[in-house]
Amino acid sequence: VFNRVIVDMLQGQPQAQTLKITGEIGFQELTPQFFNEFAMLEPFGHENPAPVFLTPEVRVLHCDPMGSGHVRGTLQDTSGSIFPFVLFNAPVSSLPPVLARLAYTPQINNSNGRLQAQLKIVSFE
Repeated sequence: VFNRVIVDMLQGQPQAQTLKITGEIGFQELTPQFFNEFAMLEPFGHENPAPVFLTPEVRVLHCDPMGSGHVRGTLQDTSGSIFPFVLFNAPVSSLPPVLARLAYTPQINNSNGRLQAQLKIVSFE
């Protein structure tokens, strides 16, 4: 009953989503030590959401489709540091060449036993 009352009250109005940003950092701060300390915060889930970081003024250096409807590539911040990324449920065409602000969760990708640090894009503008 409660849900029905709320839906009736909103009557199709768009709901604003908020994104909680843990902090602003540059790619040069994403060091092996950062990832070691970041791993101590795991496991992430509903009760312990993964931290989301913000980096301003990021250039897309390269991007390719990955699987069905996903993107992977490399990004560069204003310090010149380059980092690989993944973006799920979005076409390559959704990424502009320059991102004013990038929100992401750092992660370690384990692909075929090869560990690689990457950024999982959460949002961008």
